[in-house]
Amino acid sequence: MTEAHNRLGRVSVLHAVSVGSPGDRRFHILAESSYGDRAILWMEKEQLFNLAMALKRIIAIVSQQAEEGNAESAPAEPVTSVDGPLDLQVGRLDVGYDEGLSLYLIATYGREDDDDSMASVSLMATRSDADAFADQAFSVCASGRPLCPLCGVPIDAGEQHICPKHNGHGTLGETTTQA
Repeated sequence: MTEAHNRLGRVSVLHAVSVGSPGDRRFHILAESSYGDRAILWMEKEQLFNLAMALKRIIAIVSQQAEEGNAESAPAEPVTSVDGPLDLQVGRLDVGYDEGLSLYLIATYGREDDDDSMASVSLMATRSDADAFADQAFSVCASGRPLCPLCGVPIDAGEQHICPKHNGHGTLGETTTQA
């Protein structure tokens, strides 16, 4: 298991959350241990999306290995060592699986901890909690501004989108005729 300054252990609550209006949102993970310790882990939208992707990949790999005969052992309850509510801006994330505990691990490093080998906060989740969290994170990431189907740039509500794929000859939703 990854050593951390603050270990939440097995979490009973793990939610992906966005705050603000589309185009001006901030993202975080709300985690609460079964002992009541809480952490808010602020991150970029891309970090949240990539965390969900990594969890889905690891869940698929572990599930495949379990089908091939590597049985998972019964989960044990890790010890927690949090000294109060945590609020951290995430710089880097690590994701893994602890075979001995049959739990998925998320370790976060603050931006100021780049030179430190110890994670700032670590937490563990069951397969079903990790899978549900990943689905929720995908939903939160997708709930922002719609993307232009041609260029992929977010479209702001109430503003005219001039798509570069139209080469300056029209806006999204308009059709141009060629003479």
